[in-house]
Amino acid sequence: MSLIENENAQAKDAWNRNAEFWNECIGEGNDFFNILLWPAVERYKTPFTQVGLAMRGQPAPHPYFHRPLSLLLAPALSAGFVLDGFEEQAFPADNSGGTTPLSWNGRFSEIPAALIVRLRHAM
Repeated sequence: MSLIENENAQAKDAWNRNAEFWNECIGEGNDFFNILLWPAVERYKTPFTQVGLAMRGQPAPHPYFHRPLSLLLAPALSAGFVLDGFEEQAFPADNSGGTTPLSWNGRFSEIPAALIVRLRHAM
């Protein structure tokens, strides 16, 4: 086996291991990406509002307001504030959380559930 063939085989094995994890968590196919992730990234820089449900059995849909970080921070930055702290908080890997495939538990410990910024006025 050539070096390139070996590297391709290693990449394919890694892909399949990751695919097994995702298939176990959320089932076959690309629904997770197409339904949950793609809408958030395909229009990241464009502000928009849409109506949706946050959980099963929710009595009525509610609005989601998407704004890019640059738009959210612009008023403070233009008023003389500087961003001097930035934290992306995620649940710890050992968090038991919920039991549904998309629960915020240790399974998503690398995806921040919250973004925290600290602003201070520049003197």
